Amino acid sequence: MFFVHRVLINVRRIAVTAYYRFVYRDRFVYGQHFKFRGNFNLYIESTGCIEFGDNCFVNNYFSATSIKEIKIGNDCIFGEGVKIYDHNHKYSEKDAGIPIHSQGFTSKEVSIGNNCWIASNVTILAGVHIGDNCVIGANCLIYKDVPTGSVIKHNEELLGDTMKPKVSIIIPVYKVEKFLTRCLDSVLGQTLKEIEVILVDDGSPDNCGRICDEYAAKDKRVIVIHKKNAGVSAARNSGLEVASGEFVGFVDSDDYVAATMFEDMYRQAVLADAEMAMCQFVITDGVTDELVHRSSGDDFEVLKFDNKKAFEIIADFSCPVQVMVWNKLFKKELIQNLCFDTNKRMAEDLEFLMRALFKSKTVVYVPYALYAYYAQREGAATFHADHSIAWYLEQNSNITSIMDEVAQNCASVKKLAIGYKCVNGDLSIANAMVRAGKLDLEAVKLVKNDLKNNIRKIMMSEIHAVKKIQMLLFMVSPALYMKVMKKKLVG
Repeated sequence: MFFVHRVLINVRRIAVTAYYRFVYRDRFVYGQHFKFRGNFNLYIESTGCIEFGDNCFVNNYFSATSIKEIKIGNDCIFGEGVKIYDHNHKYSEKDAGIPIHSQGFTSKEVSIGNNCWIASNVTILAGVHIGDNCVIGANCLIYKDVPTGSVIKHNEELLGDTMKPKVSIIIPVYKVEKFLTRCLDSVLGQTLKEIEVILVDDGSPDNCGRICDEYAAKDKRVIVIHKKNAGVSAARNSGLEVASGEFVGFVDSDDYVAATMFEDMYRQAVLADAEMAMCQFVITDGVTDELVHRSSGDDFEVLKFDNKKAFEIIADFSCPVQVMVWNKLFKKELIQNLCFDTNKRMAEDLEFLMRALFKSKTVVYVPYALYAYYAQREGAATFHADHSIAWYLEQNSNITSIMDEVAQNCASVKKLAIGYKCVNGDLSIANAMVRAGKLDLEAVKLVKNDLKNNIRKIMMSEIHAVKKIQMLLFMVSPALYMKVMKKKLVG
């Protein structure tokens, strides 16, 4: 009897499928291994279309009505009593005297991604887009988009306030009126939609505060903090205090990002169970766009490291990753107790990054340029007008203390830490004297002593040979170094 029952079910399925194909022709499309049970009801207007992907299963009492388009991906399962509509009746108070059935319809496409489970008695309304790998609990009314990977157990989770963003993006804002719109459009245009964008108006004297408020009024994902000017570190700390995302990223307000940047880094961090992700960047003149633009979801090469190997990449001067925070993604739990040192004018990125890096166990690296850094300009939040020798001495002191800490905590990267300190600290001071056109005796003494004490380790390190030659030249003759480097640095 069971065999006969199965045969009858298959015969009925074939008959129903043939009927809908005969009536609706190419407006009803289904993929391989499409299966449904009893009371499978479709109604498709001449302007409509319903499409099922491969390996879809539809349980009893399913119905879908289309006057526009309903598109369902592969490997989807529908429970009993699911209803899908891509349209709604119009109603206008000014036309209240006209019967509702005479006021017409509005229609918007409905799409459901791959590998979704829509449980019993769910109703999906017009204009809804459900991402891949979603689960919708029984009896839900789905009236707004559901992001990829979501689990909606009850309707309250659709309200948005209770849905935790995947990434919080913190953007300090100060005197960037000319560039801010470009930056915000690139961030809000991310293929990863489950983000919150925290704009920290650091007492900007131009129209930046107003622009921030305008974006917040248009997009509920935008949070604006207005505060007294205190510098980029304090602004980032203010953003960290309110960030609620699973991961945290930083963007400078005169820069811009590729559309897939945060999706790429978030996705790979989750897949690798990593606490940090990083990508390459390009330096832009504000006009040339050299970012990698890909289709969301494309396969691409990604590398996974421990924190020691990640430090090697970050400290590699030839690799466009380096020590900035704005091309990185940090798991919120990793940086829960970290903040930027507001007393430091320079290397605050380095300190924050190193503390986060050596707390992490796994780091993923997306070897593509997804971030466009606009070269520093006067007035920007991250710009330092005082590029004096004293300023570089302060930078060197900060870098030295941080790299000494790295070397102590991780012996395997000691040589690299020393090399990094010498290039970004000592050589920066030497080059500052070249630009100033004079030798500062205190600075010369400090740099020569530092290079002398570390010269053996420097020569054995992975520093580029040109940098090693420059250090040796300064040790032998700071005056000769000035002459040789003047043309290169000053012109």
